[in-house]
Amino acid sequence: MAESSGQHRIKKIKYGARTVPIALQDVNGPCPLLALSNVMLLRGDITIHTDRSFVSVDELMAMISDHMLARAPQFSDDGMKANHDQNISDAITMFPKLQEGLDVNVKFQHIHDFEFTKELVVFDMLNISLVHGWLVDPQDAAYSTVSKLSYNQIVELIVNHQAKSDRLKQSAPARLERSSDSIGSSFTSDQDLALLRTFLDDSASQLTYHGLLELHEKLKEQELAVFFRNNHFSVITKHAGRLYLLVTDQGYLHQNQVVWERLDEVEGDTVLVDSDFVPFRPHESDLAPELAAESQQAAFVLAPVDGEEDPSLALARRMQEEEDMRLAQQLDGAELEENSDGTDDEEIERAKKGKHKKHHNALPASAVDAPPKPKASASAGGAKKKSLSQSAKENRTISHSSKEKDKDDSG
Repeated sequence: MAESSGQHRIKKIKYGARTVPIALQDVNGPCPLLALSNVMLLRGDITIHTDRSFVSVDELMAMISDHMLARAPQFSDDGMKANHDQNISDAITMFPKLQEGLDVNVKFQHIHDFEFTKELVVFDMLNISLVHGWLVDPQDAAYSTVSKLSYNQIVELIVNHQAKSDRLKQSAPARLERSSDSIGSSFTSDQDLALLRTFLDDSASQLTYHGLLELHEKLKEQELAVFFRNNHFSVITKHAGRLYLLVTDQGYLHQNQVVWERLDEVEGDTVLVDSDFVPFRPHESDLAPELAAESQQAAFVLAPVDGEEDPSLALARRMQEEEDMRLAQQLDGAELEENSDGTDDEEIERAKKGKHKKHHNALPASAVDAPPKPKASASAGGAKKKSLSQSAKENRTISHSSKEKDKDDSG
């Protein structure tokens, strides 16, 4: 069955003693609906039959709505009931936005610090915490400035200040001086603005070490919440004192050993774990399909299409071919040198053996019993060849001396 628009694949994972179907994400995006649905599935608030392979967006929203209405408390006060009914109505109105993303404005003092909007009512009505780790450290020089503002306010201040500065640069010096005084007396000074810029630059990942520590401290063991970072919503939990994010990437649909992702670094690689929170270690058989796919993809990219090839790809191909040829020549040269060295050693050894065997009786005992000279190093090929010619010359000299000696004896 092919996946259609508005449907999400289902992956069955183990959570505690239960097998729980969770909804996966096919494309990258915020999708708070998936985060809320998966928290509720893990908590048992809503259920999907384990035989299902897909779940539609409409089904998820209907299940959440039914749960929200079913858990409405009984109020003795009409005013409180009317207020609760209005909150439910507001939350249901926000359901279409849950699929696309919510307008969330972060504040920087604690993990639950968000500017309150109607869009966040749904979290309150479902009793699900929305948390983040983009916090300013109280020991940071920017704390007194950043802690008073939301993200939107910081961005607005920086943009407005830049726009004013650009306009003032085109003004007369006198007017520039008067205007600069008014800017300096506003909510933030130039120094404050520099601190705000530095904070945003240093925490571009939207997670700080102080935020990580606060998440560790404030989240309860086995608590399930929704974690907001980089306009993305994920399920977060705490297990054995460590933080984990639920892996909902559809690429891991058939990888049952990948369930959670450890959250212990602000930037860099993370550790994938299984349902028992044991680190995942892929086997070679698991990697083989991925490597084959990468190889096929590389071949496809470099292959010309319809006889024509993109100039940049052609250049890349030529550079790769030249590099392959250079490496091949180096390997051939190394092999040739190795074979040449081996041949010289064998020739020298045969010359020595032939000399000793043929003229053993003609050599003095001291020469026969003398230890052989050390072989030349592999890098001294020329010296070996010279030694070989010298050995042949010595052979002729020794043979001539033996003949002279035999002639004298016979005389």
